Amino acid sequence: MHFSSSNLISQKKKEQFGKSKKIKNINQNQTFLQEAIDEIKYENYFLDGHFCLLNKEGKITKIDEKTFIDLSPKAIIVLTNLTKTIAERLKCRDNISYDIDLLESLQSTEIEYSEYIAKKLEIPYFFYNPMSSTEDELCHFIKQLLD
Repeated sequence: MHFSSSNLISQKKKEQFGKSKKIKNINQNQTFLQEAIDEIKYENYFLDGHFCLLNKEGKITKIDEKTFIDLSPKAIIVLTNLTKTIAERLKCRDNISYDIDLLESLQSTEIEYSEYIAKKLEIPYFFYNPMSSTEDELCHFIKQLLD
């Protein structure tokens, strides 16, 4: 099973996120996420989410590490791509143009922070970038988690 953090939060809040990546009440949203996760009855599932978000002022903000401690993931997989590709996809999806430098900084901060969280929680970590990793490597990593 696969769940989107933002969808779970939206369902719990009974409120949809706007297209902007600027998030109000980041910490409060994590409480809604935890409540939604507590209702999931599957032993294994993927949770698609972020380690950093843009706050309402557009500043990169790390999600409180307590959130990850409470979620207690079995592993972390970080999916990355070329910043230009991410910007193009966001433009197509949301019709919003993001500053490339901001996206680069956001992605770098997210990678760095996700590595820190994985070490802190002492869980497996996999960094996936389609330019340097293969889908087979990713599948092998996931298969090892499930064995």
